[in-house]
Amino acid sequence: MAKKLLFFAVIASLALGQTAATAEGGLWRIGQDKGSIKVYVGEPENRSGQNKIVKIDFKKALESALLNRKSVKFELAKTPQESDVQIYSVIKKFMYMERGPIKPTPGLGTTLLDMAASATMNYAEMAVEFAVIKTDTGELVWKELLNPHIKEKMSAEDSIPLISNKIASNFVWKCFGKPSD
Repeated sequence: MAKKLLFFAVIASLALGQTAATAEGGLWRIGQDKGSIKVYVGEPENRSGQNKIVKIDFKKALESALLNRKSVKFELAKTPQESDVQIYSVIKKFMYMERGPIKPTPGLGTTLLDMAASATMNYAEMAVEFAVIKTDTGELVWKELLNPHIKEKMSAEDSIPLISNKIASNFVWKCFGKPSD
């Protein structure tokens, strides 16, 4: 019952747009004394309207990104109670396009390069809101909406794992990255 209440509290806070203070310098300090951070990755919620996104595959991409992080060691917990932190995600948007949009950038040269890439490359974009909860206190310690895109030759089917891997890597780096001094 407590798990369900915690899950609904996380989803409610995401839906209401409450913000959490990002831990200064990232959350990598949690595992500093123990040598590793035990994380529980909750099942993602798909609100994108795209049924092509398989939640379990997105969860696996996130777990893989955590385990592949070199500067911080992670251990996957099977239950929230076994973890130091819990990670929840809501997939808000997924988009695949045969030809990507042109995104104006400062400088004519970079805009022209983007136009050339848009003419020859496919485009995928995903927006995911992440929330990280410290298990011992129940405190929401990190929350952010990430919205990366990729431009490269890919099929619609290939775009989902590619953008899932990119957003998972971005999340791990932003949330658990060590600050540069």
